[in-house]
Amino acid sequence: MGRTTPFQPKHALEFGLELMSADDDGEQTARCLFCVYEGRQKVEVGATTGRKRKERSSVHVFTKPFKPAQYRSHLKQHAASWETYQALSEREKAAYFLDRANQMESRRGDQAGRTHATRKSSPKREDTATDDSAATHEPPTQHHPLPIAHRLDSMRGRGNMRDDRQVPPTFELLDDKCTGLLVMDVQYYCAKPNFGKHHAATSNAYYFDRIQTIVVPHIQALLAAWRARMMEVIFGTIECATKDGRDRSHAYKMAGIHVPKDNVDARVLEEMAADAAIVIPRTAQSFFGTTNVDYVCRNLGLKALVVVGVSTLGSLETTVRDALDHGYATHLVEDAIALASPAEHDAFVAHVSKMGATVVQTQNILGLQPVESGASSPRKHGHGKQDAPQEEGR
Repeated sequence: MGRTTPFQPKHALEFGLELMSADDDGEQTARCLFCVYEGRQKVEVGATTGRKRKERSSVHVFTKPFKPAQYRSHLKQHAASWETYQALSEREKAAYFLDRANQMESRRGDQAGRTHATRKSSPKREDTATDDSAATHEPPTQHHPLPIAHRLDSMRGRGNMRDDRQVPPTFELLDDKCTGLLVMDVQYYCAKPNFGKHHAATSNAYYFDRIQTIVVPHIQALLAAWRARMMEVIFGTIECATKDGRDRSHAYKMAGIHVPKDNVDARVLEEMAADAAIVIPRTAQSFFGTTNVDYVCRNLGLKALVVVGVSTLGSLETTVRDALDHGYATHLVEDAIALASPAEHDAFVAHVSKMGATVVQTQNILGLQPVESGASSPRKHGHGKQDAPQEEGR
């Protein structure tokens, strides 16, 4: 049983043909390994000393064993074809069989790619049964139907497998215990003038004016609503575990962000009244990636997060993205966040909306009617000032 040396072209792409000697019944088996090279198949049909190569426009790649005897009966029905076949050399015969096998493989793929409607409209077998002897074996017009993955992509493009409808945010589908409020970086270091990173630098008038007049009042209203219903609130802050900040991430070290342990800059603003809330410190940009906040949220039974706060070195965007990646239904309250400039604010809101987060306003959240667990009737919430007496009464 002999084996020829595989053909090796210049660009290290390999083509090979293994010809096996005839057995007692005159059967021959040829096995060809096809490889795509510059958009065409180049198959070595003999030994490497021969320079004859068969080029095909097809780019189908497969390894297919086949037997020449399966085609001899067809050849004998056509005298001219049989005489031509008898005059071929062994290498040319092998190339012929490879060509026939490739046509059969293409025909199988074409039949598999037909739709159900095409099969129903195809002619019945009785109409073609009498003409089998004169049937010709021409290659189909479509040699390589689209793979299943491509079909799925085309269906998505037609809208058959994708629903782009936007669902308005609502608490009616969520239990009180499933929705948490995530407040990011509302601390002295990030949100108070003359503290932290804003101590020596020129004050950003837009940034602090938005925090004091828009962000803080809206967060207070949300906190009052959450606490009145005894829902979970989590504060994310920046605070090192060491005094010298050696445990900070490389990005924070390069940016000069440093909040020593137990420093006043690490405290949440007094307006937030976060004494009874969960506070999780971090020393890097990613809140989910560098803390156990996901573990805490899972233990609390949270399935949805409402994100508010200020952005420090992209912390808000990273938090929203990570929350979405971890499977939480994420809502961003647009009028309860602050970035360095209006342009950054608009770009951030547009970006997270494309990522899958639901962008809402504070009044949208406060105007919703959550489902109360174990209560006879749910209560609606207006502004946070109206909810404050209920908080004090508890």
